[in-house]
Amino acid sequence: ELAVAQELLTDARRRVDGALLGESPAIRALRESILDHAKTLDTLLLIGPPGGGHEATARAIHHASPRSQHAFIHVNCGLLPPGQDPGIVSPRATGEGPSLSLLELADNGTLYLEEAHRLPSELQARLADVLERQQAARDADQRAAPDVRVIAYTSAALTSASGFHPKL
Repeated sequence: ELAVAQELLTDARRRVDGALLGESPAIRALRESILDHAKTLDTLLLIGPPGGGHEATARAIHHASPRSQHAFIHVNCGLLPPGQDPGIVSPRATGEGPSLSLLELADNGTLYLEEAHRLPSELQARLADVLERQQAARDADQRAAPDVRVIAYTSAALTSASGFHPKL
């Protein structure tokens, strides 16, 4: 078991090191931060300008976490049609039999929301409610359903006018 655990850890480190190039003190600190955050169940919010490596960071956190063997689902909220529910919290009505929400598809894995401030406010509120219920279940030592790690990214300044839900 120890050999398998060491092999998994080595593989996770290789994936983290491979995604982020460089040996500067800032990159080394980022790698350490990734490993620290990979150990938690916390919802994370990444903030910064577009093109800053946020997706690579989110993927590195996922790959270094115990969730690495499960789905990493990436949703670019900036590309969603206005007013349309992309099926994040509730299944999309496709008429082709039962479907799952993206949260259900990401069960035991990670849901990465790029440009999360662009989600409609109603959908942000519903997502915040799901995350609160998930945390309450964890606090009560119960399994959350679905059990998803959410990593959100925004390039918007977090002000009252940014459109970002305060509970996310």
